[in-house]
Amino acid sequence: MKPTRRQILQAAALVPAGAALHVPDARHTADLLKPITALGVVGVLLRAHPGDIRATDGVPIDARFRIASTRKPFLATVVLQLAAEGKLTLDGPAPDLRFSIRQLLQHTTGLQDDLPGYETAEEYLARRFDVHTRAELIARATARPLAFAPGTGWRYSNAGYLMAADVVERLTGRPLRAEITTRILRPLGLRDTGFPGTSPYLPRPHARAYQQLGADLTDVTVQVPGDPDSMVSTASDLGRFFRALLGGRLLPPRWLAEMRRTVPVDAGLQEIWPGMEYGLGLMRRPLPGGGVRWGHDGGDAGFATVTGVTEGGARSVVISMSTTLAGDAAVRQQQAADRVTERLLQRT
Repeated sequence: MKPTRRQILQAAALVPAGAALHVPDARHTADLLKPITALGVVGVLLRAHPGDIRATDGVPIDARFRIASTRKPFLATVVLQLAAEGKLTLDGPAPDLRFSIRQLLQHTTGLQDDLPGYETAEEYLARRFDVHTRAELIARATARPLAFAPGTGWRYSNAGYLMAADVVERLTGRPLRAEITTRILRPLGLRDTGFPGTSPYLPRPHARAYQQLGADLTDVTVQVPGDPDSMVSTASDLGRFFRALLGGRLLPPRWLAEMRRTVPVDAGLQEIWPGMEYGLGLMRRPLPGGGVRWGHDGGDAGFATVTGVTEGGARSVVISMSTTLAGDAAVRQQQAADRVTERLLQRT
């Protein structure tokens, strides 16, 4: 199975990184980004904790960016908070659905996405202001046959998370964004994280976003997100969120343990990314020097986000790239960002 560009950027790679890196202070981090920018990636920023390590190339360090599938742990956290409150169960049928909540969050429904998009600069210009709803994208996915019986396999599915968002709204009577804001953003002080809705514009400061369409890079900054639940954030906010999540500040121990119960990803992805497993909105990958790395990467529409946090939330790395390359170049882009992430997580 050959991964698509969306799979490469959404599912994240594991690439051996070699020895641990000594990074005494922020002044010595600029060279970390060179393996990424050398590939033709325009605009990269990095934040790592502890030590407030920062590096940037062509992007303000506090730039806002679309986080794509890195939003999935936010939704999964709200769902697990509702489970902790006794408002839903993980393994019974979800309200009005033939899947369980666990299957929705763990990509084991068998649902096959049918997502809108563009493959050329001309298609981007023609479609960039199109608005897509949850109902539409769910209908497109459910019109396709299941790849396998629910619970018997693994396949990355955005539609499952759209269904989970509907469940949250039916149970709470409030928009998903209100639940995420009340339960996560405000308590953690994530003031630079929010929801663009149908606006095609990003809050400032932000980088320009470029996507490889054919042989050239196209500026795709201005567009209505294809994901109706799209989020915008910063590297600082994302690092704080993942450290709080893995540090037990957002979920009781039992429910954080449920989130961290993983299953292997499909065989095709295992060939490329050995050892990767998926929990409930969290990716788990072994670190080459021992231990594991948690997080959730995301990429689409010119932005790619790579994340990593150690057990207990002690260390975190967030990299935002304002370019999404295509084909083999996308694999090399992911590999380069993963090497940087893993070396920083294991630095001495």
